[in-house]
Amino acid sequence: MLVVLGRAPADREAVARAARAVGLPPVDLRMRAQGLLPKVLHTDADGERARRLVDALVAEGAGAFLLDPATIGRAPRLYARSLAWTEDGFAAIDGLGRSHPCPFAAIRLVQKGRVTHTETNEVVRTEKKFAVGRAVLSGGLMVSKTVETKAIESREHRSAVLLVQRNDGGEEIALSEGHVDFRFLGAEMAPTSMVNLDRTLAALRARHPTLPVDDRAFQGPFLLGVPKVGPDPTELAFAILAAAQAGEGSG
Repeated sequence: MLVVLGRAPADREAVARAARAVGLPPVDLRMRAQGLLPKVLHTDADGERARRLVDALVAEGAGAFLLDPATIGRAPRLYARSLAWTEDGFAAIDGLGRSHPCPFAAIRLVQKGRVTHTETNEVVRTEKKFAVGRAVLSGGLMVSKTVETKAIESREHRSAVLLVQRNDGGEEIALSEGHVDFRFLGAEMAPTSMVNLDRTLAALRARHPTLPVDDRAFQGPFLLGVPKVGPDPTELAFAILAAAQAGEGSG
């Protein structure tokens, strides 16, 4: 389990006291509590101890909550190919041309980040190798043979994404750089997808000025504090920030 510190206590020694209360090294947790919040303070395979640490932190005036890394990045998600503006929000258009309405009232948070996609392909290579037996049998006329080898190659692509997280039970909507037809922007459409992604966010804000937006998952200094515990760091950042925004770290 991940123990996330959403709000630091007023007392600088409070984190150390909470650590001692559950039998953890106080110096380690005190050091990890420094920097940009919210952040993962502690990872623990013992779920009960992680819960006790959260309770101890809250008792010390901190805001803390638990995250299960097994659930991160598992929420139903629609990767939109385009958008269409509606009277009360927008509709996400999927790859089959189907429309998925999303009223502004249903949006809990819009996050900007950079997500890693892994592409795996089987690669077949052929090469000629010297064959002693073939050379002897053919009297030197045939000295090589063609050998075919197969290998699995993986390539990682990082792309900027806008993630629309909802409060009505609807699936998340992702607008991924390089995978969206931005013609819905009309005259505001630019030649580059990164600029168009930013202009899409600007258009959402113009239509709904109080739209909650967080771009910390796109910022290097914040991501430096996100541990590598399994999920893509940006996916973990999305989960941490969404939980903190929902008030789970309020104590």
